Amino acid sequence: MTASWVFSTRTKKRGILRPQSTARHKSAVIMYSDLAANDNKKAELHAPLTVVADGLFSKFRKNLISQKVTVSSHFVGCILKDAPQFKTNYAELVLAKTSPVLIYKISSTETRVLVDIRGEMPKNLKEYMLESIHPQMPGVLLLGDAYNIRHPLTGGGMSVVLNDVKIWRSLLQDIPDLYEDSDILKLKRACFHYFRLGGECVSGPVGLLSVLSPKPMVLIGHFFAVALYAVYFCFKSESWITMPRAFFSSGAILYRSCSVIFPLIYSEMKSLIY
Repeated sequence: MTASWVFSTRTKKRGILRPQSTARHKSAVIMYSDLAANDNKKAELHAPLTVVADGLFSKFRKNLISQKVTVSSHFVGCILKDAPQFKTNYAELVLAKTSPVLIYKISSTETRVLVDIRGEMPKNLKEYMLESIHPQMPGVLLLGDAYNIRHPLTGGGMSVVLNDVKIWRSLLQDIPDLYEDSDILKLKRACFHYFRLGGECVSGPVGLLSVLSPKPMVLIGHFFAVALYAVYFCFKSESWITMPRAFFSSGAILYRSCSVIFPLIYSEMKSLIY
């Protein structure tokens, strides 16, 4: 069997894929021109099977897929100059409400921030990052001399701190709670402790992320393992007197876990059926 291969459009030969039917079988025709030789003449290649692997922004996809292509999210990034790290030589994963945010150093002075934007790409990306993503990053308030040092002769350090407290009190008083959903927070903490167990608790999720083990049941198994681990911490953190509260918290965590995974399972089953 003869097959032709089309790889990245960054190569020196670019083309357009056009399906073509013959009396015996369907074949694909690749029309291409050699840009390196400044040759505008188009040639055709015929093969019973054409394997296309030209990446995310494929020029051939629309010629082969009749249904409308939907884009569920966009993965964008930015570079920060001289940004401090929470822990040196470690990547940081922020589980924000909109989507996870990955932060890691790419040089001694540059830090890359990757954000998954759900739905349509915002018209003003900088404004979206500042208004929707930046407020969800872990924050620190520096007060008094920690932020703006006064000369010791003035003796104004404590006065500045008290003034800063007054200012921030007025700014924060309309925010009901700085913490997020307690059940989701418990699941996140359980997830990190689950990874610290090592072994299959790490290799399984890594295999899923790297597509080396694309098994839905493995994903579901590890997801509920994390949920049960969160339940374990609920009981571990309570005394015998407050043990009934652990049952209530465990039920809330399991309910929250099901509300996250079951819609995903339903959507996958729906796509398989239809």
